[in-house]
Amino acid sequence: MSRILALDVGDKRIGVAISDELLMFGRPFGVVKNDKNAYAEIARICQQNQVLEIVAGLPITMKGQVGEQAKKTKEFVKNLGKIVNIPVILQDERLTTVMVEKMLILEGVKTSRRKELLDQMAAKVILQEYLDSKRK
Repeated sequence: MSRILALDVGDKRIGVAISDELLMFGRPFGVVKNDKNAYAEIARICQQNQVLEIVAGLPITMKGQVGEQAKKTKEFVKNLGKIVNIPVILQDERLTTVMVEKMLILEGVKTSRRKELLDQMAAKVILQEYLDSKRK
């Protein structure tokens, strides 16, 4: 069975989440360092997990504009699409990271651990919103 992979693309790290085989729920998968090896690492994850689709969070501004980080994400996704040969969909992710960080603070997660979890949890939220939208 196939899965959907989600990415929260940042300048230094890329949060990764993956769906279950029924495409109902997302779970944090890990973090990929955003360097020259990132594309190959994501391609490997896709191959090993039979990924049929990738959804990447697009950080649109609150005014609905494409800012600098959204441009970087679009460029990353364009390059990734050339390597993985899997559809890559952009999903609006306004305030996802902020929401996840507040949740982790409320749960009492220490600052050092928060950095580690933030990107992959943001990817999980992006994925879950995408999966939920497909069922509507």
